Amino acid sequence: MVGPCDACGRLTELFQLPGRKDSNCPECNTDIATLVLLYGGLTIAQRGAESAAELEATLVLVLHRFLGRLEVASCRNSSARVWGCLAVSRKLDLVN
Repeated sequence: MVGPCDACGRLTELFQLPGRKDSNCPECNTDIATLVLLYGGLTIAQRGAESAAELEATLVLVLHRFLGRLEVASCRNSSARVWGCLAVSRKLDLVN
């Protein structure tokens, strides 16, 4: 099925994760699935363990990527100032 991604709004082929009602692009679906798994792993891991620190770092990395995609999409889809959106896009290019 093709339509707008429920997360970022991009018009593309859409997919649904099992147990979820939203339909998202492959990139958003990947990030959402990864975040769900990482969060589940963090709830099991003990806070002081080295593996928990690695899970937290990965979770933050994926979350930043996902939120960055949403921020760029909101720039494309709203009446936000053009220069502000360009700055966000350039910042994300540097991070990725």
